[in-house]
Amino acid sequence: ACSSLNRLLPGKVAFPGSAQYVSDNEHWASSSTQPSTCTVEPSTPQDVATIFTVVNQTRSEWAVKSGGHAFNPGFSSTPGVMVSLTRFNAINYNASSSSVEVGGGNIWDDVYAKLDPFGVTVVGGRVPGVGVGGFTLGGGYSWKTQKFGLACDNVLAFNLVTPTSQILTGGGNNFGIVTSFVLKTRPQGQVWVNAFVNFDATNNDPNAYFLVIYIVQGGNISTDAILLYDAPQPPNGTFDVVLNTPGFTSKNIGTRSFPDFVQN
Repeated sequence: ACSSLNRLLPGKVAFPGSAQYVSDNEHWASSSTQPSTCTVEPSTPQDVATIFTVVNQTRSEWAVKSGGHAFNPGFSSTPGVMVSLTRFNAINYNASSSSVEVGGGNIWDDVYAKLDPFGVTVVGGRVPGVGVGGFTLGGGYSWKTQKFGLACDNVLAFNLVTPTSQILTGGGNNFGIVTSFVLKTRPQGQVWVNAFVNFDATNNDPNAYFLVIYIVQGGNISTDAILLYDAPQPPNGTFDVVLNTPGFTSKNIGTRSFPDFVQN
């Protein structure tokens, strides 16, 4: 399969020892990385159709990777043909339809940064480095989920290539490699952020978010938390039960842009 792909897609196939091979196989967690036989970086839906034709004809094992933010081998890795979507990196905002078409090889950091100057965002990942593809197709729990649902609920259209090499634009209820997503955009201003612990269980403000992180290091367990208010300042009293708790410390309190919050 690899030799056929190298002939049919010159300049897009990589083998062990090359920088592209290392990058294409790299994952956020080393536990999910596998050494593939080769990697390929398609840049058009027709390239993806060609890959499907070859792996089907040769009955080769393959996997597809968007951002590679996974824990387990086989989720987006393979000992066979590794298909990296890194070249599907376009981000095209359409203000008139309140939507954005996002290439399947993007990570959410880049999507947020591209949309920020327009005062909008999308329902996407909560931490840096998460890929658009796996997150969205897996449901996608976001900082925006309390108000707008999961990432998959905000998809207007999928552009994909089926295993039979059929290229579909706006397709739904199909199986294949998604080359781009058309997503609903949402208004976004600055946000208020604080890292702390505890939260009032009676709070019902949809702009107030609370994320707990448990850390085990050297046998010791600690708890961190992130408080987010989806506006420049929270109403008085929103987080008082946290901020007035004795014995806890807080840091990084302040108002910032949404992309800066996700990055930091």
